[in-house]
Amino acid sequence: MCETNTAISSSKSLKVKSSIRSLREPFPPPEENQISTFTCDADVASSESSVNFRWTVNRGNNIDGVESEDRRVQVPKSSNCYTTVKSDYRYNVTIRDSSNTTITCTIFSESRSHTFSIPAIDMSLEPKDGFKIGGRMNITCSLTTDNLLTFMLMRDSTVVVEIQYQKTAQGYVITKKEMGFDCNLPSDNNVVKCWKNGLQCNDVAWYKCETNTAISTPKSLKDSTQCCGTAILYIYIYIYIYICCARFFM
Repeated sequence: MCETNTAISSSKSLKVKSSIRSLREPFPPPEENQISTFTCDADVASSESSVNFRWTVNRGNNIDGVESEDRRVQVPKSSNCYTTVKSDYRYNVTIRDSSNTTITCTIFSESRSHTFSIPAIDMSLEPKDGFKIGGRMNITCSLTTDNLLTFMLMRDSTVVVEIQYQKTAQGYVITKKEMGFDCNLPSDNNVVKCWKNGLQCNDVAWYKCETNTAISTPKSLKDSTQCCGTAILYIYIYIYIYICCARFFM
């Protein structure tokens, strides 16, 4: 005979304690605007007809509070004192999950947790092989939760152009700074046409994004082994900025 956590069958019983075997993390890791599935495996007493899994979401932004959801699972009949059951939780990952979101599975008094964060900044460059003389490219800096974003173009380790986006109560304030490398910024806000005249083959161009709480790894616009020539270089850069769910074009 088996003893569960709800009933004792006899004085000579084998006690079976329900326990969580594992909380399986999603693979690939959670990404923004994707659904991630967390799986909780538990060993429960076979005498139970069903068990309740409580799933809890606690985001680290201190805004949303704690969310919880109960999932009741039927326990299969078994001749053993315990059997294994599982519960799946499908979670929609959003920009709110950029500051340590914790997913917790609880059964009876035992729980397992997994904490994750999505990147605060995501950068991409099109075309992938970098710039060409007189070329055109799209640069994307995706910002999740911060209200301040700084985009920088660099020649080697020197910042050539810095563009800052800051959210205020009245809207967004855009500040542009030139660093004295013959960089010409037009007055319109549609396109940034800028770079160093006479860029040499051994020069390396980079770009990066920063916020109050995160900094991206600088990405190269050009491999230093690729000769770019000594002609005047004009890069047409379209910068797509996401700040707190809004999309802006520069």
